[in-house]
Amino acid sequence: MTDLGGTYQYYMPTRVSFGPGAVSGVSTTAAAEGSRVLVVCSPSMRKLRVADRIIDDIGAGRSVLFDEAIPYPTPELVDHVVDLCQGDRCDVVVAVGGGSTLDLGKSVAALAPGGARTSDYLSGDAHLEGPGLPYVAVPTTAGTGSEVTRWATIWDKDAGRKHSLEHPSMYASYAIVDPELTVSLSPGMTASSGMDALTQAVEAYWSKRSQPISDLYALGAIRRIMGSLEDAYQEGQLYARTKMAEGSLMSGLAFSNTKTTICHSLSYPMTAMFGVSHGQAVSVTLPAFLIWNGNAFQARLPQLLEAFGAVSIEDAASRIRALMTDVGLSVSLNGLGIGDEEIEAVLEQGFYADRADNNPKPVAIQDAREILRSIR
Repeated sequence: MTDLGGTYQYYMPTRVSFGPGAVSGVSTTAAAEGSRVLVVCSPSMRKLRVADRIIDDIGAGRSVLFDEAIPYPTPELVDHVVDLCQGDRCDVVVAVGGGSTLDLGKSVAALAPGGARTSDYLSGDAHLEGPGLPYVAVPTTAGTGSEVTRWATIWDKDAGRKHSLEHPSMYASYAIVDPELTVSLSPGMTASSGMDALTQAVEAYWSKRSQPISDLYALGAIRRIMGSLEDAYQEGQLYARTKMAEGSLMSGLAFSNTKTTICHSLSYPMTAMFGVSHGQAVSVTLPAFLIWNGNAFQARLPQLLEAFGAVSIEDAASRIRALMTDVGLSVSLNGLGIGDEEIEAVLEQGFYADRADNNPKPVAIQDAREILRSIR
């Protein structure tokens, strides 16, 4: 972690528009970036007519709709949408949805100008050179923070593994964050996406790459999420949704420059192999790793405790568990169907170097095994 007196850098090229009603600016933004717009969304966004409103604003003659985005996009899906984008000569991409939809749109925008297949980029046989097509991200969850990061997650379901595309050109040109788009979220999705945002913020704070600017965003995110997630889950009113959207955005602005750490690393096989939702998978290990990592960033711990409203690191961990319980998430691996045999599979697949090595304290396999077994 960077000392307060040291040299550090923070980079964020994405222009953010935030607030209720902000989605009305999508058409103007897209028109400024290109002449033919590919709109990427999930079937649920089509049912809620969110995508239809955007297309109506853009104009049907200037837009192409792909409304079959799915959770955890695969290389094959990315290739299919790239082909659509190229075939219809789209020159700007708008993605409307949760983190998976944003990652799909981001990947298509990055790959459409090139000629290689997605698997070639993931294997290293081809390399992103940039720039991609202009890309506008419209999140409908709070959330993954994908609207302000430079990477996209792609899943190989057959191998049970997660891959990342990453390039500086993959930052969105614009992020349009409208809390009203999150009001229709189910309680379960509200809980899962909210805990993803919280975990990202905490990991950004303790990350080896943390620095004062990312710390400001991380602590701001933690305060907002801890103070509003339960209300958003229970009642879903716009005030709580707005605070959650702010918290999610701040979390993204924090980890966009720090990356995540061990909680995310171990979460990927839980999702890919055992179907645990991403937000549940990252957060189930958060309290235990908070306590375990605490002595590695002890000088900066008081600020984190203040953000949690906690008097000790154990109290902060307890507050996280209580929040998870209140929003219907499991605080144990057994509650997710993950026993000793599954833990070994998680350990075998769950050490992604760019995440595990970013932890403030070195994590050996046996360390992770003991922690995972302690939360059964």
